[in-house]
Amino acid sequence: MTRLWQRFIAPSGDAELPDLDRLLARGVRVAALVYVLFLLPLSLALALHAGVPVANAIALQIVTQAAIWACFALSRSDLGRRQPEVLLCAELVLGNAALIFGAAAAPGSAGALHWAALFAPMIVASFAPWRAEFALVLAAAMACVEALASGLAPAPIATVCAAGVAGAFASRSHRLAWGSLSSARSAADAARNAALAADKAKSEFLANMSHEIRTPLTAILGFTDELIDEAARTGEAVGPDPALLTVKRNGHHLLAIVNDILDLARIEAGKLTVQNVPCAPLRVVADVVALLRPRALEKQLRLDVRLRGSVPESIHSDATRMHQILVNLVGNAIKFTEHGGITLRLELLPASGERAGSRLAIDVVDTGIGLAPENSARIFQAFAQADASLTRRHGGTGLGLTISRALARLLGGDITVESSNAGGSVFRAALATGPLDGVHMVDTLAGNVLRPTTPALARPALRELEPLSGRVLVAEDGPDNQALISSILRRAGLEVDLANDGQIACEKTLAAQEAGTSYGLIVMDMQMPLMTGYEATAALRRDGVRTPILALTAQAMAGDRDKCLAAGCDEYLSKPIDRGRLLGLVRELLEKHGAEPDG
Repeated sequence: MTRLWQRFIAPSGDAELPDLDRLLARGVRVAALVYVLFLLPLSLALALHAGVPVANAIALQIVTQAAIWACFALSRSDLGRRQPEVLLCAELVLGNAALIFGAAAAPGSAGALHWAALFAPMIVASFAPWRAEFALVLAAAMACVEALASGLAPAPIATVCAAGVAGAFASRSHRLAWGSLSSARSAADAARNAALAADKAKSEFLANMSHEIRTPLTAILGFTDELIDEAARTGEAVGPDPALLTVKRNGHHLLAIVNDILDLARIEAGKLTVQNVPCAPLRVVADVVALLRPRALEKQLRLDVRLRGSVPESIHSDATRMHQILVNLVGNAIKFTEHGGITLRLELLPASGERAGSRLAIDVVDTGIGLAPENSARIFQAFAQADASLTRRHGGTGLGLTISRALARLLGGDITVESSNAGGSVFRAALATGPLDGVHMVDTLAGNVLRPTTPALARPALRELEPLSGRVLVAEDGPDNQALISSILRRAGLEVDLANDGQIACEKTLAAQEAGTSYGLIVMDMQMPLMTGYEATAALRRDGVRTPILALTAQAMAGDRDKCLAAGCDEYLSKPIDRGRLLGLVRELLEKHGAEPDG
């Protein structure tokens, strides 16, 4: 049905027409089909039934059908599309004239069709917003046809004249309404386009901001780690310079702010997604405690975990986002607590009439400064804190709770708070558990229930890592990051070649392949001058190069990973570079290419 509509009524050539002309052009075609397929055959049948000579009846049909089909064909041409009202008027005059002459030849049998033809100016005005003068022209033409067919009978002629006047008023009203609707639609389209343009500009700004901040952070944090590891390699008893640890701590703080801004942008754009897979909430809690306990000990605060009843060992959720929520809530509790401590209290909330499905409630209970009741809602607003003086004293952007609540809601729950000016707060993150059939329930923290997934151990020095072997091409335009990445890879035992842009990377890769000394891996920065990493990767894949490519990008917006993989990369790593993650991916991709690490 859709194909028939597009073929006969709405051909692709109409797309360039203004809305009103497009509607009228389609009206010409619809009216033509109504006449040739229904009204004219019905008029012929009634005429033949009334005894009208066959030759006369068929002759009238052939002439009228041919004329109407000609109007139909013209409506699909450029000339017809420019004058749809003229075509529609001509078509109606021809069709209605045939009906009136047929009714005159068979009086009584075709009375309904006769009167329908007389009222045509008013009927058409109800469906097609053509100009009022065309309704009057059609009425005048019908009056002339009526006079020729039936003489100067006053009733039919008065009827068609009245229909013409009524049709003219209806056409004018219809056209005004159509104009208002069209203006409103144009305004809505303009507003939508402006919103899309603003959203695109915002996304581009955030992507550029991420790139411009992450790129120097890669060098800052990377070389700071190099200097810290140098102290470990040389066996200095005093450990790394405290200034280096300060640089590293503040660099990671700046990175956390950038990540928060990007997360907020994804949330506002509705592009932040979460997983729904089996995960162990107690392990997530253990990871958070292991991560933040040193910060609590610095302030001489206790940080412990308690169960209120039995809790499931496994739920369906997103462990990464759950970890992010708890790090924020516990981090805030430590920040705003000077004495006492923080307790993480877990409780399973069964399904109720108000809530479908069970939830796991994780309460973060602190003995801190507390909140005034009027600030309990305000703290969940972006960039807001309970008191401006707190920002000066404790720092923070005011994004953490906004993001955490949005994540909790994406995970089927919410975050609520109970507090008072007297001190102490309870932030509850209640998250959907999914089905718990057959899930083991834990009612005690004995044994290794709270063993972290990743123990908080000092990172081993590079000399303790199993060495790698192979040739790696690093395509990176930034000299600082180029030096950092090549240093990390060379310390791991790899032979490193460098390329300053995508074009040079392609040339070196193809030359090495022709010489029989192919690279085992290409580390490709995706934002480079002359030829980007995306273009270089696509070009290499077109040339048949199957060497694994690890994408490096300082952009961390939603979809960047998919964009890199779609270009032909095998893996993706965002800047600043995590050295352990980089070497792990390098090892994995080298093994994939057949360059097994030395053992």
